[in-house]
Amino acid sequence: VPMRFVASLLAGASVALVVSSLRPPDVGSVVGRYLAPDGDGNRRKPHRTPDVSWVPWVVAGVVFGLLVAQGDLLPGGVERPPVLLGLLGGAGGWVVWSVRRTNAGERRSRSFRLEVPVLADALALQVVSGESVSSAMLHVVELTDGVGSEEFVAALARVDEGAEMGLAESLMTAADMSAHEDGRRLYELLAHAHVSGGRLADALIELASDLRSEVERDLTAESGRRMVATYGPVLMLMVPTALVFLLYPTLMGLRVLAGAP
Repeated sequence: VPMRFVASLLAGASVALVVSSLRPPDVGSVVGRYLAPDGDGNRRKPHRTPDVSWVPWVVAGVVFGLLVAQGDLLPGGVERPPVLLGLLGGAGGWVVWSVRRTNAGERRSRSFRLEVPVLADALALQVVSGESVSSAMLHVVELTDGVGSEEFVAALARVDEGAEMGLAESLMTAADMSAHEDGRRLYELLAHAHVSGGRLADALIELASDLRSEVERDLTAESGRRMVATYGPVLMLMVPTALVFLLYPTLMGLRVLAGAP
């Protein structure tokens, strides 16, 4: 009985942790903790915390393994080694978390790739109006939402007052950490313009045009691949069937003629 009580308690706690980890964060809270002014009028610095999002999944897996071990989830109620099944359940929970994180990273990369041309155009508009690189990025953060806005926030936070990293170094760091390769091109362009100046607005417009052309080509190629994947199996079934129906009368006629006196 105590074992079942502990397992039930752990199951409830793990379900609550998993549900809370699935809830997407509020964009205002994500951006606000970087940009909201503190008592001295400076932007707050981000506090890096270790990634512990795997904990609820591992706990849920361990609880599931313990419940299986004591026979609560299988017919017959046969008890099994709790330590082994608990370890297997925890490993399974970690695998599920790892797969979810990989899929989330791929979705984030695809989303950011579509955002980069829009961000480049928005930055170009801000630069044309006379804004510097940092102030243009700040205005874009205030007007947009998405992966690019989050990366801009992190880049601006690294150059907060008192930090050792300048804007150019922060942008190069953002290029290395960007969710997609197109983001690297944008950050390198901004870093170069911040250091050496130049016609940044024209360069941003040209970059946005190039990126849109690449996205259009990739979408065309992807649509072709999906068309082949959709119609390929259908054609593989239809062509042999059509040949059978077309050739069967001919073969039967030849057979009759061959057997005729």
